[in-house]
Amino acid sequence: MITEECHFYEFANLDQKHTGIEKVIIHVYYGGKKISHGPRVKVSNVYDLYRSNDKFTINVGTLETEGVVKISSEELEQVRKWVELNISTIHQFWRHGDELATDYFLSAFKKIE
Repeated sequence: MITEECHFYEFANLDQKHTGIEKVIIHVYYGGKKISHGPRVKVSNVYDLYRSNDKFTINVGTLETEGVVKISSEELEQVRKWVELNISTIHQFWRHGDELATDYFLSAFKKIE
């Protein structure tokens, strides 16, 4: 039974196909109307797999990390570059992810070179 207290959140786990970053999974999600902080992405510390219990967060506005980072410093720099390159798309999904078509959203991301 679904009650009013249940909230469904849109999200996407992005891999090399969408980011250009080998082995690193970036979790982008819809912030919802009730979340008070700004856009963030979550990055799995486990290669080729998103693990919610082994990840860190990057603040999209400041690029500061929160949590334990286990990927290499070079990979972290690539993730930060990807976030900067896609800041507009991340903001759009953060605010309107529940309204966007998944194909449109995924095709809007730019890969890093």
